[in-house]
Amino acid sequence: QLDIIAKKLGIDPVQIRLKNCWKPGGTNQIGQIIKKHNGRLDICIKKAADAIEWDKDRKVVRGNKIIAKGLACFMKSPVMTTNAASCALVKFAPDGSINLSMGTIDYGQGALTALSQICAERIQLPFEKIHMSRETDTQFSPYEWQTVASRGTWSVGNAIVAACDDAIEKIKKNASYLFKTPAKTLVYEKGFVFIKNNRKKKIPIEQLIHGYMFEDGHTEGGPVVGYGYFMPNIQNADKETGQGRCVGEWTGGCQSVIIEIDTETGVITPIKMVTAIDAGKIVNPKLARGQIVGAMVQALGSAIYEGIIYSDKGKMRSDHFTDYKIPTPEDVFNCDMEVIFIETPEEGGPFGARSLAEHPVVALPSAIGNAVHNGTGIDFFELPITSDKLLIKLKEKKSLTSKFL
Repeated sequence: QLDIIAKKLGIDPVQIRLKNCWKPGGTNQIGQIIKKHNGRLDICIKKAADAIEWDKDRKVVRGNKIIAKGLACFMKSPVMTTNAASCALVKFAPDGSINLSMGTIDYGQGALTALSQICAERIQLPFEKIHMSRETDTQFSPYEWQTVASRGTWSVGNAIVAACDDAIEKIKKNASYLFKTPAKTLVYEKGFVFIKNNRKKKIPIEQLIHGYMFEDGHTEGGPVVGYGYFMPNIQNADKETGQGRCVGEWTGGCQSVIIEIDTETGVITPIKMVTAIDAGKIVNPKLARGQIVGAMVQALGSAIYEGIIYSDKGKMRSDHFTDYKIPTPEDVFNCDMEVIFIETPEEGGPFGARSLAEHPVVALPSAIGNAVHNGTGIDFFELPITSDKLLIKLKEKKSLTSKFL
């Protein structure tokens, strides 16, 4: 729709987005004031446009093939209840390694790796010393609202940071019995505790994590277990206006595509797909890129393949993968998929991170639809844009054009 508006106003689709995208000091759809740490959607738009050379040859005709370009923006936040809490526990083994426990689930998104990295960074220990519990059970695991809403790194990560901080304070408390000084005068750094401004006398955490044992055998303090939780600072939206602080954080970005349209068959083939996203600090770039590439392929399915078909009697006809087409490696084998990270640190995120999981699915179908229009002049307002639908529209347009010639 934004491309249609831009065309009627005589404005370039990129420029209309740059003019109207969120900026620090402005407000979003629900009345929240946009701040610097919410990200740079404008940079994402420019990067996505540059990645497909937007200003060069947006439509090229080669026989029965049309090469066309399109783009679209997305903005998404975690949708959750106001009490959608995350909890984490940090426990120590005798060798100083950590057993990290939480209630979230890793079903392929790489959560366990990224969250272990956050733990290692906060507790200042090597990644190899963080052992993640892979078994999750509501009977013994820390509380977790749900593993949904693209909130794992942000919400659970914050809980882990809090648990690490709690553990560090308890370690310093145990050390205070040895140093005979208040815990607040002690410093924890990379697995050691020492008195501020006196690094010469420092003690490793292995001697502190189960209390400190003096030479005569008596022990002061006790086993260290760090507990942390995170509760989003949000409230219900106003029932009349829909406005309010009902969202914890936003992630925005822009997606662009180059596609090939076969005018004889209606087949759309992706040549290049790009996602430029500002998800704050990227904890694990390889995992994040893999997640985004997978999301783009999934979005391609929504755009041109996947559709539910019912019979006249209401029975689903596309109820197996023979009739319900999904993308396979063959469909994107020759497609260039580019991921661009714009890392504006999120003020309320662990080390500046925020969500990115579902976001790359949002705008790609619109970008493909815009590319179809730019190549053929045909608009689609429902998905998927299958080859048979496009071929019918192309024939109708050709027939209409011939009629008036």
